[in-house]
Amino acid sequence: MEMKISLSIIILIILFAFIAHTRIQFSPFKIHFYKPLLSIGTFLVVFGIFFISYHFHREGLIKGYGEGCEDMRIEVTKLLKETRDE
Repeated sequence: MEMKISLSIIILIILFAFIAHTRIQFSPFKIHFYKPLLSIGTFLVVFGIFFISYHFHREGLIKGYGEGCEDMRIEVTKLLKETRDE
């Protein structure tokens, strides 16, 4: 689990550097980001889309289980009434 987290962080840093058009100089050590706001904006958009999809997925699971339980309760009640009448 710890390896996955550290690998994910490294991948995010590399993607941030790639999207921001990073330039690294070693003579006088300097890191320059040409478009840092582009990478931050991209990260926020992806983060937002993830949470929106997670919200609707969770809402669908809750609604689906609720309706399924209600249908099961109705069917069991019908079955019990039918067995009592016989």
